[in-house]
Amino acid sequence: MSQPESPSTRQAGRPRDETREQAILQAVIEVLAEVGYDRMTMDAVASRAKASKATIYRRWPGKAELVVAALHNRTVFGEPYPDLGDLRAELTVFVRRVVDQIGGIDGSLLCGLATAASTDESLALSMKEHFFDESVSRLDEVVQRAKARGELGPSASSTVLFEVIPAVAVMHSLKLEPFDEDYITHLVDDIALPLVSHH
Repeated sequence: MSQPESPSTRQAGRPRDETREQAILQAVIEVLAEVGYDRMTMDAVASRAKASKATIYRRWPGKAELVVAALHNRTVFGEPYPDLGDLRAELTVFVRRVVDQIGGIDGSLLCGLATAASTDESLALSMKEHFFDESVSRLDEVVQRAKARGELGPSASSTVLFEVIPAVAVMHSLKLEPFDEDYITHLVDDIALPLVSHH
């Protein structure tokens, strides 16, 4: 007589379909780029991803959470920063992440979502919790290492870096000027380092 299937066995036999999840998140980015947040619908995402709305709602409770998950899936701000033993070197990694993100499609998406969040509380809260707070937390690891090395004083803050550097990069992109090495050096040496050192 066969033994009944255990809960762990059933769970192991039904792993999350990562391919389907990635298809849904990619569909979100494509629809957002085409119509913006306000006009994006779950129906449109489901159609683009060739998935059912039920599948989407089982993973994400609403549009705001789905959009932030798609954005989080593409951004690198939530990834750890390498310990390079030098504040300037680590801030250069941060600045490169910013310009890579702002210089591509994500720059316009972020601007559009920031506008939408000003009138959509659920989107604003979800972006703060899953994008801004996590990004600042990772950047704070850079600041704390620099404090431990004696490169920064005790009042230095990572929050001001994440508030200012992406905003400056967005303004630069509006001028249709390139994010070249000279501009990256300018962001690091003339803005990021003085900002965090004197805050």
